[in-house]
Amino acid sequence: MSAARFAPAELDLLTTHAGAPMPYPVRVPNHGRTAGERAAVLASAGATLIARDLADHTGPTGLAGALVTALRARPDPVDLVLTGGADGPRGVLALRRERTAVVCRQPLTPALTHLVEVVEVDRDGLVDELLRDVPALPGAPVVPITLPCEVVDAASGGADEDRLRALTRDAGGDPAELDRLAVLLRGVSGRGQLGATTRRGGRVELSWLDGATGRLRIDRGADGWVSVNPLHPNDVRRFLRALTGDVEPDDRGGRA
Repeated sequence: MSAARFAPAELDLLTTHAGAPMPYPVRVPNHGRTAGERAAVLASAGATLIARDLADHTGPTGLAGALVTALRARPDPVDLVLTGGADGPRGVLALRRERTAVVCRQPLTPALTHLVEVVEVDRDGLVDELLRDVPALPGAPVVPITLPCEVVDAASGGADEDRLRALTRDAGGDPAELDRLAVLLRGVSGRGQLGATTRRGGRVELSWLDGATGRLRIDRGADGWVSVNPLHPNDVRRFLRALTGDVEPDDRGGRA
């Protein structure tokens, strides 16, 4: 495995050289307020890459070259977004190739000034590489909960109890389910979303909440209802295997 950290200006240069943007969730700002200023910033970034043995007079080399090649291939990326960790929100991107994968990790701060960690791993080690970023938690020992989407969204946004009960009644939901959800939301310490674009062009995602009792899977159905279920470590691994391998995830978040 090879690894390096890249400054935002270096990534700006590499994506420009590749002729392809960095896919979600990694964000690369455009540098320079004028064409001349931008040219100077990118020239400086190029000199830095050469000094780090990540480029030569022909272009990017080593890990920088692998990143450019992966971007030009326009593979279906795998993305992971995590919040609630000690280091703040973090975005992870995996660009898959035939035998290897390039993984990028970025702190998701408004200023986007942090270095981005980039590693290249063998394809058969990609699942374990991505699982490094997911905190190890058991599935929460809860009975499945089903509520209307608008109720869950309002609860996550801090709506008061009377408003939530009114929304639940109007949608034909069970207020007892709302009480159970409220208990779970009070203990939420983090959130995660793992996803990719399928070969059919659709979007497959797995979303969860981390709490004091474990991890909860959040599924939004096409019928406008949300189901909340335990999410176990093996469930996350199976979903990742489906995203990174030859098995197509199903529309519910898929289990390989």
